[in-house]
Amino acid sequence: MKRFNVFLFVAMIIGGMIFTSCTSSGFASNNDTAYNETKYVETNTNMNSTTNNSNGAIGDETQDTSKNVNTSDSIGNSSTEQSNKVNLALQFTAVNDYSNGLLFATPSQSYKLYCINKQGDIQYMLEGTKEKNYHDVYPYNGEYAFLLEYSYDNNGRYKTPVLCDCTGKMVYPNNVGADYFYAISNYYEDSNNFGTMFAQGYVFAIKQTTDFSGTKTELAVLNKKLEKIIDFSESSYSLFYGEFGACKGSYYGDGYFQVSGKYYDLNTLNEYTEEEVLNLIVKNNASDFWKWDKDGTAYKAHDIRTGDIKVDLSEYNTIAHITDFQNGTAGVLFKTDVIYFSIVDETGKLLFEPVKTNIVNTPGFGLYYVSYENGIYVVYGNNANNQYNCYSFDANGLISTKSLDIAITSYARISDGVIVIRDSSVISLFNTKLEPLF
Repeated sequence: MKRFNVFLFVAMIIGGMIFTSCTSSGFASNNDTAYNETKYVETNTNMNSTTNNSNGAIGDETQDTSKNVNTSDSIGNSSTEQSNKVNLALQFTAVNDYSNGLLFATPSQSYKLYCINKQGDIQYMLEGTKEKNYHDVYPYNGEYAFLLEYSYDNNGRYKTPVLCDCTGKMVYPNNVGADYFYAISNYYEDSNNFGTMFAQGYVFAIKQTTDFSGTKTELAVLNKKLEKIIDFSESSYSLFYGEFGACKGSYYGDGYFQVSGKYYDLNTLNEYTEEEVLNLIVKNNASDFWKWDKDGTAYKAHDIRTGDIKVDLSEYNTIAHITDFQNGTAGVLFKTDVIYFSIVDETGKLLFEPVKTNIVNTPGFGLYYVSYENGIYVVYGNNANNQYNCYSFDANGLISTKSLDIAITSYARISDGVIVIRDSSVISLFNTKLEPLF
């Protein structure tokens, strides 16, 4: 047994060296996670102490809750060779999209949070207990992911925003001289807005101090490396937050925060009008500034900077939905008794003859989703039997299609080159050809 323990210890060291690099690892977002009360309780991980660093740099004594995967854990297969592989047949309480090569999943009847790579390996695990566990992971932004640490006692539930690097090491607010990490006033108000702000490399750090003159609340703006772009000040806090800690605005995108019709650069806090911001923002394609208007059945895209009409699709009167332009194209769904799909370019030309799907357009059914990433469109919805079909497209037309034996509402999204289909608490993972990811 001693010989085996020595071997395992050496293997752990080697494994840690392999996964030291953050280049291909990361986290993903989740907007609909819920806590699942179970009777499964595990031993709490020993936590190291934390230290404050008034300069905003991360100290050496951040908390590490990551653990190597137990070879007998129920999430893996039973054989020693496959013990670190995730078993997708299990039920999951929480599942996120892939981001930078990694996905987070919490199995039911467990308080663990697993980090899974695209080969199905459990790269590392965050240990939890009934009294303390981790949920609501937001996108890995190149340095850190954002998640909530939930704690429970007889008085209720508490949540602490924490940041986690690509090795599973936690950074708490007091590591950067703050009391709280924030992006908007209420975590659940606008989760997409929050995720966008964090993914683009901005996070608010807030602290309160009390002395003989009273209590003051200050805010700092941090970048991806948790370095202070804007130092702590009361004026910064009052700019973005009002009475009772309510956020007065929202993240506009591209480093700008919008408050009451005014726009502030999070790198400088300089104030701009909307017109000025639109002229300052640099996009890859001019059509990224185009938005669709609908007049009856006619769809037209206008440039939000000038108001000029750029694309007119009024010749088509069966359009059910059009996505925003991304990288010079937009996805178009046509409706008859079923849905047809094509892609339109910046000239208004359809890139291929609309492809007929089995997705129905019937009252009471007609649930469909469109997702886009890097030239790939994923169209997903239910057929006449209320089961689901998934289709992937590129500029040349249909790549592949797959029918799934799913008879309840679910969703499909593409992220980091992986199509994630969630059916209640079961997940399916595919590449862009709709082949199983692993």
